[in-house]
Amino acid sequence: MQATGTYKVTIRVAGYPTGGRSIHLEIDGVNVTGAISVPSSGGWQKWINISKTGVALTAGQHVLKISMDGNNYNLNYVQFSAENIQPPPPDTTTPTVSTSAPASGASVSGSSVIVAATASDNVGVVGVQFKLDGANLGSEDTSTPYSITWNTTSVTNGNHILTAIARDAAGNRGTSSPIMVSVNNAAPDTTPPVISAVSPSSIVSNSATISWMTDEVSDTQVEYGTTASYGSQTTLISALVTAHLQTISGLAPTTLYYYRVKSKDAARNLALSDAGTLPHWLFRCQLLPLTGNLTKIPGQRHLTLLATATPDN
Repeated sequence: MQATGTYKVTIRVAGYPTGGRSIHLEIDGVNVTGAISVPSSGGWQKWINISKTGVALTAGQHVLKISMDGNNYNLNYVQFSAENIQPPPPDTTTPTVSTSAPASGASVSGSSVIVAATASDNVGVVGVQFKLDGANLGSEDTSTPYSITWNTTSVTNGNHILTAIARDAAGNRGTSSPIMVSVNNAAPDTTPPVISAVSPSSIVSNSATISWMTDEVSDTQVEYGTTASYGSQTTLISALVTAHLQTISGLAPTTLYYYRVKSKDAARNLALSDAGTLPHWLFRCQLLPLTGNLTKIPGQRHLTLLATATPDN
């Protein structure tokens, strides 16, 4: 039975030729109807309904026994119809819940720490909400197994408290015992590489090669142009190195170029060779092959090539 209350029992029978017969029902070995008279229906297949009202039954599964007292009649079916149903008692039982991961006292780090819990209830758990230091940690998990992924880099290093709250359909809530974990993430790298030894070389009529060093591995790229705003850049070399070399091609002969080098480390911190007090670097593409030395003249913001030009033959 789905609910506690009183029920009407309807029994469909056919009997002939005489009455004097009865039937009764037993629930879990107890006679709940008493003898119900089975009159003559006028034929073996002429069905009539007989009934008993006010039969008290409780919710749940029961064993039904039908006792046919007498003979000369057929039984078709027995039907129970609710008359006065009592509302079920309110669910006041609190779910039980415990945190299963991470372990109490564990040291955790990174962006993918699994926080998990087990929960049970006399009727059923509908969701588990994890909490970090008393505040919600993610959304409520409404399906088993109850777990979330915790990005520990979003909180400060040190000790933190994890709990889980289980909820049932009636609104009862149970809270797990708190566990303490220690977050231990490495400090983020916010320092850009240090650029040094920037130098142009192999300057010819339409190209030049730029080299430089960095104090940590980083990528390689050069910005260049005919003004201090640059306007063009080479293709990024994403390999992380400390010794950098890149050739600029497609340049115009006898044209003065500004350039700066750029390097980003693995943490994407960017260093620029013209940052701070460093000057804009310059070079001029030569029309003729030259030999000589590159010299930085004090007080000037460019490199001067002291050389003798020799025409091509």
